[in-house]
Amino acid sequence: TLESSDSEFEVEAGDKLVSRICLVSSHDSSEASRWFESCVRIVCANTFKYSIQAAKGQIGDGLNESLRKSKEVQSRFSDVIGKVNQFAANKLLIHEGLKTLANQSLSKEEITQFSAGISGLKELSTKSLNVAQRIDTLANTGKGNKGETRFDALNGVTEYYTHETNKDASKAFISSEFGTGSQAKSKALEILMSDEQLEKVCAQGERLLSEFDGVQERKQSAKLAKLRVNERAVLEARLAELSA
Repeated sequence: TLESSDSEFEVEAGDKLVSRICLVSSHDSSEASRWFESCVRIVCANTFKYSIQAAKGQIGDGLNESLRKSKEVQSRFSDVIGKVNQFAANKLLIHEGLKTLANQSLSKEEITQFSAGISGLKELSTKSLNVAQRIDTLANTGKGNKGETRFDALNGVTEYYTHETNKDASKAFISSEFGTGSQAKSKALEILMSDEQLEKVCAQGERLLSEFDGVQERKQSAKLAKLRVNERAVLEARLAELSA
């Protein structure tokens, strides 16, 4: 496991990110040599297996390179080293991007709109509204969050999709790191790092919330109208009994 001065990075006080480069090889060349990113410090067989599985499930721009012994190994090795260096440079850009998010203010109203916009897709259902409300709550009062910045909004999304989507811990982990949860977290980061995308999502969230409120009002009005009809029918029946 390779560690450098930027292996551990603190976005805000108490909010630490860890990322290491791991190298795996074999003495007899029976296995390909591999370079991959991992948040795990490999110290035993269990952490070794876990880090390998995590690397296989990586999506996006994470480092995950392999190299077998062959005639082209020398040229391939240079390519791999170049990708390792590029990964290190990209990691620094991500670190700076997260720091930027931590310094970009977002109002309570904008966080609510963002939460609805990324949860509701084209139409806000009761289920997606519950997701939006939970993300909104976590962005304001989740671990270390104050509901004041884009970084708080991102943490609301990551806390929800990491810890609250499934009561089965193993299923929740798979979704969070490799499935729909991972995709949702990556999308949230992409949106929050773009002024244009964030503005569109907030506008979408505001529209969805307004439409949902309108639907609920119409449903409530329909219920009241039906109740009045039933009450009138009961009253008329009672009057008929008294007149008989």
